[in-house]
Amino acid sequence: MTITLETITELRDTLARLPEKPRTMLTARDAVAALAPEIHAARSGGYGLADIAAMLQQRGIRVSPSTLGSYLRELAPSSAKARTPRGRSVSS
Repeated sequence: MTITLETITELRDTLARLPEKPRTMLTARDAVAALAPEIHAARSGGYGLADIAAMLQQRGIRVSPSTLGSYLRELAPSSAKARTPRGRSVSS
């Protein structure tokens, strides 16, 4: 089968004009990202990662407390990632 350059040009134009298709299914990481503000609020209210992971699991989001913590750290602003590890002092 041979494909003409005209076909490629038409397809290129068609693909370039496609609207963004909304996602209806998310990964656990995507779900945590979408819920991050509420998760941080729950943590500020005294709920631990185990509590929150259990709530997520009850709704079908399979994530362990340690993985939840990892996802939240990945989502943290870069300034928070640059902090000094606990127990170490910074000398100027």
